[in-house]
Amino acid sequence: MKKMWIIPLSVMLIIGVTIGIVHSQKARKPVSIAAPKLFGSEPLTKINHQDVPNNAMVLSDGSVLISVGQTGNPTEAQTKMESMMKNEKRMPAVPTYACSTFGWAFAMKVNAREQLEWMQVIYPESVRGLYDPQNQGWQTNQLHFATAAPTRDGILFGGTAPVMKPDDSSQLPVLIKYRNNGKKAWEKVYAEFAVADEKFLRSGFMNVGETPQGITAIIFVKKDYFWVKMDANGAILPGSKQPFAFRGSSALEARFAPDGSLYTVDADGGAINVSRHDANTGASLWRKKANDSGSCGLIGTTNIVVTRDGGVAVCGYRESGDTRDVIAARFDANGNRQWVFQYGAPGASHWPRGISIMPSGDIVVASSCDQGNSRYTRLILLNAQGKEVCANNYSGISGNSYFAGNFLIGYGCRRSEDVCVKYIPAICK
Repeated sequence: MKKMWIIPLSVMLIIGVTIGIVHSQKARKPVSIAAPKLFGSEPLTKINHQDVPNNAMVLSDGSVLISVGQTGNPTEAQTKMESMMKNEKRMPAVPTYACSTFGWAFAMKVNAREQLEWMQVIYPESVRGLYDPQNQGWQTNQLHFATAAPTRDGILFGGTAPVMKPDDSSQLPVLIKYRNNGKKAWEKVYAEFAVADEKFLRSGFMNVGETPQGITAIIFVKKDYFWVKMDANGAILPGSKQPFAFRGSSALEARFAPDGSLYTVDADGGAINVSRHDANTGASLWRKKANDSGSCGLIGTTNIVVTRDGGVAVCGYRESGDTRDVIAARFDANGNRQWVFQYGAPGASHWPRGISIMPSGDIVVASSCDQGNSRYTRLILLNAQGKEVCANNYSGISGNSYFAGNFLIGYGCRRSEDVCVKYIPAICK
């Protein structure tokens, strides 16, 4: 008579759970990503140029707002603008010459169906130009918008505006709010940040965001920085102007947490530094390094994101010999570093320009990559523990790649002068 083996129920449950865990940890494969949608500003500007995305953010309705700087033929652009000034006695909508990395020539809003909802030149009406009869010409100055932030019902653009006086090259902070439908709500130029007899003053917005307290901004005046509170219409609240201690040698990139505190990331001395600042005063609560060793830095304007639990995640690069690797790190709200991730390949240079939170809570790092004669974007999906779930090399977009929400943005597509946008619901399957 054969023996019958009886397996206890508890053992069967353990085996089943173990199999389930093994199955759930099975390597996921990257999905196939179709060609991106192309958007150009030629109908808007009528000037030959290359549209280069330099920032991207997710709006409250799930669409993405993309800021675009323009490069191209400055002689052609200048000729057209001078003609408009002479014949129409008005300053054209597009700023003179090309926009820099922090310049906002125009902004475009694209929804999850990859449809362009609107495109607007971002330029304050109050400082378009001042005609100088003595010199028979227009005194013009480059306008820069260094920061933007989504609100519950629109977008804030903060930057620097020229005073536009014939004998004065000063620039003052300017804040513009647009509705989600692309219509301008209001604009303000803050003359209170002028300095008496200062004809070459440089001042403007470094960062701005909507917080539970209203609008909070970091404004610079020459080499000084201020933490400023405003109401919902951009009016500065009495007694709210506080000195803000800015540290680091790179441009300050920041995101506001739900409680109104501010996370910042900067690069200084080969380190990527992450800080948190008090919601009311802007005072530093903590400052920590994302990397323990090596020479690291930042590139792009979407290198920081607030996580769902109120912490923060950042990305940058780490130089190693003749290669440049991707580095990412996550901190909790108290400044405890939870993990560090690094990826590199022999002979490859990565340019991490974007970090984003997926609906699942996973983190995506987007990096433009040069490897031999190949140029592509690498999308790396990380779980809550900083472990790579999968990666996807995408050749459809090869330049200035940003990732915001579920949108991949860049240029270098079939027509390199246009902006490329791709909505990606999933990176792995």
